[in-house]
Amino acid sequence: YKTSGWDVKADYRKPTDIGTFGLHAAATFIKYDQREFAIGGPYYEYAGFPNDGGEGKIKANATLSWEYRRWTAAWTTTYYSSYYQEFSPGSPSALQGLTGVSNFTAAQGGYTIPSQIYHDLYVSYVFDHRGRTSGVSDSHDGGLVDTLLSNVTVSFGIKNVFNTLPPFDSFSPYYY
Repeated sequence: YKTSGWDVKADYRKPTDIGTFGLHAAATFIKYDQREFAIGGPYYEYAGFPNDGGEGKIKANATLSWEYRRWTAAWTTTYYSSYYQEFSPGSPSALQGLTGVSNFTAAQGGYTIPSQIYHDLYVSYVFDHRGRTSGVSDSHDGGLVDTLLSNVTVSFGIKNVFNTLPPFDSFSPYYY
């Protein structure tokens, strides 16, 4: 194997009067992923060919978050770069002359699968150690509800907020 690429990450937090805002971003950029299957044999490029057993060239995500008292909210965006279909020109399977289901590219209608972007939302609330929300008087009698909610975190999330359908990838035997 010969591979080269970059992993990058950035984090930033800013406290304000209305809460702490944060930004987290991370990405992997793969320049090349070459594999040799026999000593002295040719190297085949796998970066950009996930359906051949490689990986996409770019995957990145960024999260914008907000924390205030016991509340947290976050929005995450994830990006996957476009990639080539198995048996497309230049793919490891095509270059090795492997026999297989070469109708993937015909069913695909082209050699590439477009890039993808997805968005997720997350919100949570943490009850205090007595199960109370902030602002509740200490004269509260501490009943069963307080005991059950002590240090409980309630969270809610929506994956793929915009219900973005993934692009068609005919690699599946059922064209799903």
